[in-house]
Amino acid sequence: GHGTHVAGTIAGTGKLGYKTGVAPGADLIGVKVFNESGRTDFYTLLKGFQWAADNDADIISFSGGSLPASGKEGTDYIPPYSTREYSIEVYSSVFEEAYKPAFILVYINSSDLEYLNISLIAPNGSVVHGYRMDNLIENPEIEWCYKYMEEDKPLQSGDWTLKIQSTSGNSISYHYKLIVVYPSDGTSELDKAVNNLVDRGVVVVVAAGNEGFLGNRTIGCPGSANKAITVGATGY
Repeated sequence: GHGTHVAGTIAGTGKLGYKTGVAPGADLIGVKVFNESGRTDFYTLLKGFQWAADNDADIISFSGGSLPASGKEGTDYIPPYSTREYSIEVYSSVFEEAYKPAFILVYINSSDLEYLNISLIAPNGSVVHGYRMDNLIENPEIEWCYKYMEEDKPLQSGDWTLKIQSTSGNSISYHYKLIVVYPSDGTSELDKAVNNLVDRGVVVVVAAGNEGFLGNRTIGCPGSANKAITVGATGY
């Protein structure tokens, strides 16, 4: 699987006509921290990191991470010249204080999008204005995606509201989705553990994650650790 692929990229020896890895001849230690479903937990992961360090690993390469999100979605219709509202609770943090709400994504799919006025309302009653995520839209005529975030601070906690108003004389069907994303601010227990390993002299290399297409604040934990070498890509 993925671990074998990465191991080959690192330490391939060029046999059978294949190219060599970036560090041919390096000694590899395989540490299994994921189950058969590709999931793990904080304690298992921390034990794996600690075991590698205790067994004299110079470098820990970890292709995983956590980027918590919560949300709701559904399919609905709106009668002529009427309004629908959907609420979603934004928490001040999830799991740990470090995982704070960074942004909200709103998806709307409808063949009659031109007749819908869509707005996002903060808990204090103000209408907020984000930006359209055109890179997520395969057909701009039937799909609307919007991202709202505060610069350099978490979102307001409380009940947010998606408001949809119809300007059509006919009923309109649509699918909606609301997603709140909670990245680590770099102070989670796992971030701290990675920083401590680096202070011990271990180089920790971590995947940034696969959510970069959503823009800022999408690096998974522990790639969010200040002392990790976090690796991402600039394209697909």
